[in-house]
Amino acid sequence: MSAEAHPRHVRRLLPSDICVLETSEPAGLADDLVVEERASAGWPIGRRYEDLKAGRHLARRAVACLGVAPMPILRGSYGEPLWPEKVCGSITHTRDYCAVAVARRTLWSAVGIDVQDLRPVSDSVRARICGAQRTAWLALGAQGPLVAFSAKESVIKLWFQARRQALALDGLTVAPRQPGRFTALLTDAVTGRPVRLQGRYACSDRLVFSAIAIPYHAGVRLEAAAHVV
Repeated sequence: MSAEAHPRHVRRLLPSDICVLETSEPAGLADDLVVEERASAGWPIGRRYEDLKAGRHLARRAVACLGVAPMPILRGSYGEPLWPEKVCGSITHTRDYCAVAVARRTLWSAVGIDVQDLRPVSDSVRARICGAQRTAWLALGAQGPLVAFSAKESVIKLWFQARRQALALDGLTVAPRQPGRFTALLTDAVTGRPVRLQGRYACSDRLVFSAIAIPYHAGVRLEAAAHVV
């Protein structure tokens, strides 16, 4: 693989004790899905198979980086990756990019990452994604609504790990707070309390990236003011 095949977009968004692997050449990854992974994914074919293959290849390597024994990374009933007991993590991909972030649960309770292709977004989609924060996101330029969408996707992945609660895009508010950072507001369905989370984002010439993680101590309490990176 070329040097360009090993970007550091998501790596720059997360703390160093979270293992991040990413590639801009997912089709060049050699490892196939193991039988258990193919079965849990419903025996995928075509593009879906290639995406899963790249994601699982990086996922197994990332888990090994934590010193955890390798094992198949199956899919749960909601399509989420099923990590080893002591690991939390997230997978994201487009046609030409794939990334995985994993961490020890003794340090981090949940991790969420997402990537989106830069593409035109209709007015109706902008309104739904950005909500009351539309002006703030549009101030970032054409990529603003896609950063907002990516941020929501990262938070949705994170919150499902932390609480096993499936958030809806419309029930989640995200807002840019300073260059490269965003704030997310949601309601914890277990406690009924509002939760404020903070994440980070970045953009390349054709992709937008977002990442968010809850430290273990914050994940245990999940206080209304839980503070994340």
